[in-house]
Amino acid sequence: MNVKKIIISIAVIIALGIGFLAIILSEGSYIKYVPQHENTITCKGTAECITGQVTRVIDGDTVIVNNIHVRFALASAPELTEKGGIEAKNFIESLCLVGSKALVDEDDGQTGGSYGRTVAELYCNNKLVNSALLENNLGTIDKRFCGVSEFSNEDWAKKYGC
Repeated sequence: MNVKKIIISIAVIIALGIGFLAIILSEGSYIKYVPQHENTITCKGTAECITGQVTRVIDGDTVIVNNIHVRFALASAPELTEKGGIEAKNFIESLCLVGSKALVDEDDGQTGGSYGRTVAELYCNNKLVNSALLENNLGTIDKRFCGVSEFSNEDWAKKYGC
């Protein structure tokens, strides 16, 4: 009888361990591939160059850095109500944790912004977020702006259709 209890106890412990492991592994499932850049990232062009902290992630292609709404240049994610929208937002939240270091390189070709947002390349913790969104198939390149964006000739933008 004691052997039976021991076997059941071991089976329960193994089942709990497998469940716990599955939870841990699923937590990192949003980060599949993230291009890493050097520690010294500098802004290109002549438009605004802002360094600061992420204060909020709005959706899959907009974050707030130092109270400035930043829209990702050339990269577009589904709306939160559309298929993939929540997954894109969760991915961006995993890259740009609230309080994390961010660099905003405003697009020289779109200094007028978009709906009150600064259009830019965004680096969170030295990772180019615009590129990472596309690389992980959570967004698409917005070809409407390839003709005006200063970033359209960068490798990541050309790779996805600019």
